[in-house]
Amino acid sequence: MYYPKGSLKAECCVKGRRELYQFCRTHNVELKRREKLIVATSEAQVAALQSIFERSLVNGLTAANGDGLEWLSGEEARALEPELRCVRALRSPATGVLDGH
Repeated sequence: MYYPKGSLKAECCVKGRRELYQFCRTHNVELKRREKLIVATSEAQVAALQSIFERSLVNGLTAANGDGLEWLSGEEARALEPELRCVRALRSPATGVLDGH
C-alpha cells in the first residue's frame, strides 16, 4: 500500500503477505489477524491518505481479495479506537502478527 506500482517492495509485500498467511494456515502456525488504521489528523493530511489508497489499488489490494483498504470517517475510526483523534482513516483488514520463534 505504501510503495510505487511495479516496485519490488510493492510486489514482495503483497505477494509475500498472501503466501505467508497461506503457509500459516497450511502448517497450523498461529497468526493473529489485526486491523491497522492509517489516519489523517487534519484535513491537510487527507490527500496523503488518498495517495496511499490509490497505491493500494494499483498494487492489487482489493476487497475481492480480502485485503483492500476501506475509508472510514473520523467517527467510524473512533468507534474502533475511542481515544483516537482523526478526521479520516483507512482501515487495513489484512494486517497480521506472528511469532517466528
